[in-house]
Amino acid sequence: MKVDALWMIEAGKVEVRQVEVNDPDWGEIQIEVKACGICTWDQYLFLGKSLLTPFPFPFGHEAAGVVRKIGPGVRGFKPGDSVMCCGGENCMAQLVNLPVENIAPISEDVTDWTKWVGEPVSCIVNSMCQVPVYPAMDIVLIGAGYMGMLKLQALKRTLAGTINVFEINPVRRELACKEFGAENMYDPYSPQGKAKVDEIVSHGGADLVIECSSSEDGLKNAEKMLKNSGALELFAWHRGNVSIDGTVLHLKGIRVYNTAPNSERFYVPQRVRQAQKLISMGVFDQSKLITHVDSYHNAQYALERALNKTDGYIKGVLTF
Repeated sequence: MKVDALWMIEAGKVEVRQVEVNDPDWGEIQIEVKACGICTWDQYLFLGKSLLTPFPFPFGHEAAGVVRKIGPGVRGFKPGDSVMCCGGENCMAQLVNLPVENIAPISEDVTDWTKWVGEPVSCIVNSMCQVPVYPAMDIVLIGAGYMGMLKLQALKRTLAGTINVFEINPVRRELACKEFGAENMYDPYSPQGKAKVDEIVSHGGADLVIECSSSEDGLKNAEKMLKNSGALELFAWHRGNVSIDGTVLHLKGIRVYNTAPNSERFYVPQRVRQAQKLISMGVFDQSKLITHVDSYHNAQYALERALNKTDGYIKGVLTF
């Protein structure tokens, strides 16, 4: 069957192409995609960076939709089921075949498909499973963008002590405070923010610092605010070469966690099913974070806007 799919043609250009989708193979499910999130990685691909293959290529890995066909060997799903998907590299399409382990059933009637763009939540769940958060632990979160605010929602469900959040964007600072309970929010470049960094350092540092800004300055502040025997979580994707002071890590006895998806051997299917359950329970609320929804026919504009972060942009989703 021929369907529409989005392809990256060259840096800065995306187009709709007709592709042939066969029946699902062994262990696969065919999904009619209803919505697919625009990941930061998609934005880098659009810039011609972090490529896994030369142009042109399909893209997209944050899909949600409806089961249309079941491949041989698949149990527990049937045509018509609503599902949340995690992974794949061609999910910006009307129809896609994915391995069954990449898919979690949605246990409620779906009225808003953007709620179930759940792959980013799977990343957060993976992070929370790997980095211990102890009662009364003092935490610093550097970066409160889309992923940072998802992380904040998870942290607020723990027995963490003080959570200090540093974010340069004033709109995101306000949202994190108003909607997600960020009681200690600072601009790291403001006098108040710099004073807070100095205060944390003077009191011995934080037990856990989560670097979620993807910036060199974020890493430097993380090093500065870590206590002896503290933990540094590298949650953000720092592309290319970045520097960490090895002397600081050694003398402070810092434990470093890399919580990228590939750090967990059984990331799929375990994390996607955990994420689906937590979204259903209301632990994660994306209604204030997904700020822009467009038809896939407007993908070029949607990706350009995602890069420019105009009009209060935090997270974009394409519908099919």
